[in-house]
Amino acid sequence: MSGTTNPCWFPGRGKNWRRILILLILGLLLWAELSGCSKLASKQIKAGFKSGGTVLQITNTGSWDWPNLAAKINRYEKAGPYGLIITPSLKSGQSVNLALSSFQSKNGDRFNPAKNKVETVSLIVAGEERTFRFN
Repeated sequence: MSGTTNPCWFPGRGKNWRRILILLILGLLLWAELSGCSKLASKQIKAGFKSGGTVLQITNTGSWDWPNLAAKINRYEKAGPYGLIITPSLKSGQSVNLALSSFQSKNGDRFNPAKNKVETVSLIVAGEERTFRFN
């Protein structure tokens, strides 16, 4: 018997350590999936929009209630976006009608629906932001 030891879980000069590492990683991924670490995907902001002249209607089409809402229109405009903060919650399936003239830029300019059209709407809900484009 030589002076080297060969632990039983590393037989064959350590070839099994790769298998153990792969099984450990797969186990951690499965645990993360089952423990709810992927719940953010189910909290994606889903919305429907209708724009009729001077009013923008936003509908929560997702499966969860929005605790608060902030909206921006024309985010990519040179002058910057026109923002509006809406604090009340919006339940799943509910809609809110917003006067387009109530959206205001950082400079204090109000959105003029007679001169400008809505190109994008960005919604910020529970710290997550999603931008929707209009064609």
